[in-house]
Amino acid sequence: MASDKTRIRRLPELAVEDLDQIESILDEGFICHVAYLMDDRPVVIPTLYARDGGRVHERALDVVVEALIPGRLADIRRPTTKELRKTAIIAVGLEEVSAKAHASPPEDAESDLGTGVWAGVIPLELAAGAPQPAPDLEPGVDIPDYLTAYRRS
Repeated sequence: MASDKTRIRRLPELAVEDLDQIESILDEGFICHVAYLMDDRPVVIPTLYARDGGRVHERALDVVVEALIPGRLADIRRPTTKELRKTAIIAVGLEEVSAKAHASPPEDAESDLGTGVWAGVIPLELAAGAPQPAPDLEPGVDIPDYLTAYRRS
């Protein structure tokens, strides 16, 4: 699973190598950053992803749509050949994987204690709001049940 390529070097005590825990971390999210070199310069782009078994799919339309909004794929039209040609499809196996997780309070340096500066954690949450129809949606099209009940756990 973890290899020298995926070994956590900075704060290795926070390393997570248990595949079930890593899959759980992946299942919580849906945005990742893909990095690559172009003309010897790093390029990083944000993109949607979904885990499907032992693979992470980035921009693999059917997998990502169904993972993010179950039931949506049956309602929408299939992408055109032109749209598919403009969409890169990437699947990354989880054979070599690691993660870093921290779920405890910060560990301040001894010299930072007693300075009167607040320290702590600000919990962040991702919550879906109510569906908002497109301005050009034709009249009489109801919001599907899978969207009114949509939640991310």
